[in-house]
Amino acid sequence: MTVSFTKIKRNKTDNPTSENVSIDQANLSEQPSISKNDSDNHNIALTPNSNNSMSNDSDKTLTAGENDIGNYVHNLEIDDLKKELLKTPWVPHSTPCVLFDREKGGKGGHQKLGALVSKEYATWKNALQDFQLHAMNEGRSKNITEQLSIERSRQIEQNRNILLSVIKTIILCSKQEFALRGSNDFGNVMNINTFNFRALLRFRVDSGDTILEEHLKNGPKNSLYTSPGIQNGIISICGDIIKSKIIQRVNAAECFSVLADETTEGRIEQMSICLRYYDRGDKKIREDFLEFTPAVDLTGKGLTTLIMSSLQNNGINCQFLVGQGYDGASEMSGYLHGAQEYIKKEFPTALYVHCSAHSLNLALANASSLPTIRNCISTIQTVGTVFRSSAQRSEVLRISIIETLPQARHSTLVALCETRWVYKHESVLRFKELYPAIIVALEKLESSINKETAQKSCQLLSSIKGAKFVILLIIIENIFSYTLTLCKQLQTINADLVETCNHIDDVLAILDEIRENNNNHFSDMFFVAAIMMNKNKEEIDFPRFANRQTQLNNVPANSSEDKCIHSTSEEMNDSVQFYSRILTEPNVFKAEFSIWKSKWLKEELRPNTAIEALDNCNILLFPNLWKFSLVLATIPMSIATPERTFSSLKGLKTYLRNSTGETRINGLALMSIHREINVDPEEVLNRFAKQPRRIMLL
Repeated sequence: MTVSFTKIKRNKTDNPTSENVSIDQANLSEQPSISKNDSDNHNIALTPNSNNSMSNDSDKTLTAGENDIGNYVHNLEIDDLKKELLKTPWVPHSTPCVLFDREKGGKGGHQKLGALVSKEYATWKNALQDFQLHAMNEGRSKNITEQLSIERSRQIEQNRNILLSVIKTIILCSKQEFALRGSNDFGNVMNINTFNFRALLRFRVDSGDTILEEHLKNGPKNSLYTSPGIQNGIISICGDIIKSKIIQRVNAAECFSVLADETTEGRIEQMSICLRYYDRGDKKIREDFLEFTPAVDLTGKGLTTLIMSSLQNNGINCQFLVGQGYDGASEMSGYLHGAQEYIKKEFPTALYVHCSAHSLNLALANASSLPTIRNCISTIQTVGTVFRSSAQRSEVLRISIIETLPQARHSTLVALCETRWVYKHESVLRFKELYPAIIVALEKLESSINKETAQKSCQLLSSIKGAKFVILLIIIENIFSYTLTLCKQLQTINADLVETCNHIDDVLAILDEIRENNNNHFSDMFFVAAIMMNKNKEEIDFPRFANRQTQLNNVPANSSEDKCIHSTSEEMNDSVQFYSRILTEPNVFKAEFSIWKSKWLKEELRPNTAIEALDNCNILLFPNLWKFSLVLATIPMSIATPERTFSSLKGLKTYLRNSTGETRINGLALMSIHREINVDPEEVLNRFAKQPRRIMLL
């Protein structure tokens, strides 16, 4: 068979971008029959025309064997040969097909050709396996689906690394109470004059985070993920993670108390809600901050709705509520229309406990209402204010302390707080310790050229050098030394009700003993006052005094331990009936208590606190007693924890950041207060990626 192409003509239309190719003449001469013996003599003669742009040679003929594909183009009369080729495996001819007459091919022409091209392939039964292996060989290109999948995975991993850098930076700023944004946080992130968040991102870039650097410099401006909205979303997710861990522990404890206190922040009344519970994992009492919530209705019903809504919206099982801790405000503590009464009607086991620290403060304030004691404390406060209001006076006091009391542990005075008596304790103790140096400093300031300083120094010097002030200072310092530890204990998180009551009994016993033996104790205090007066070259004037009154009704207080020992069975039955809703088997409590009592009568070392009782109580053997000990340990002692959260609130929502929203404030406060709770950036990113985003994250 000979095929001759005599002329190929390209006609260009008016459109220069299109071409029409036409064959003017094509003569196809076919032989009538073809046999296998003479099939090798069949060839195709390609005679290119001189006008053909595909070749510059005028005469060139290419010949190929019988297996050349050109033999069968438009040839419909060689079916026998086709069938023979299908039956007989192809063997490369000495003269191969012109299409495959080369040793290498593929992209770039660097791949060595083999089976199905220049070699025989006969093992067709293994064809599928061999073809798959061929596709998976190193150096072979993957199919389009695999390539797209790999590129998508690479892009997702890169995007996640970028977001992880942003999330870690936000967590760092939140836990350290750094302000994330400033007034100039706009435009290019790589600008130097920006605030903490962007500055820390640049610090990560400088530390070698090349992926983040490429994203911040060349990433799309509408998906840099550094905007305030993205920050708020990440902060909210971090807060939700911390809150979920706290709620999980509270519900696992199956017993908790709610603590609440309110404060005015800007123009908003903020209520801090905290939870007190027993952590079974760490085996200790916790008081954890839950959230800030704005209070609009400050009536008893309004505050009740606010507290219960906060607990229920966060998924806390209020059936385990056994205690309430508030201050003495009538809206909270009122026995008719207070919040505690409304909550107690719905949950009878939620006993209200007035803040013990506030009660101690009120007792000390009432005891200090005597004119002489009140004037002495006022003088101490005035002296501290005079020195702290001027840097020059503070320096004079510091130098006087170094010269007069070189071994002193302190070099400044402590301010008296009107509401927190623990600071009054420390202020009085510090004043008595530095009393000689204060006298020297006021004497120096008395001769100051500043008229106001000289006048104040002269007045205060004459007041504190008198015998009356010195004796009262010694008495106040002596009494406050007994109540200082009690005041600090009432503000601790792990304060135990039994232990605190026992300590109160001990303090009261000491004070009663001082009153009974007042002559001996006053002699000791008077001796100390005389020494202090002699150092100041002053004499004590003895005023008229009267004997101690003996007709006062001073009944000694019974200890809580005696009361527990002599508790009647009727009182125990009342307790079982009161807490029957949360007890495991209230019907067997009497037998359980008998076994418990018999057990500890044989032991010398017995638990003294509710926490120790929980640690030594087998919940399987004594389930009801374990629950009673849990309730006793969970009942709150004070609301010091909510008050501490207000200190964090002041650091988060300052004058310059007064417009911060509630969601952002709660997230920042949770990360700042609960720094010990770990926030996994991967978990934050997975929650963040569940919402539609401009970049692929999952």
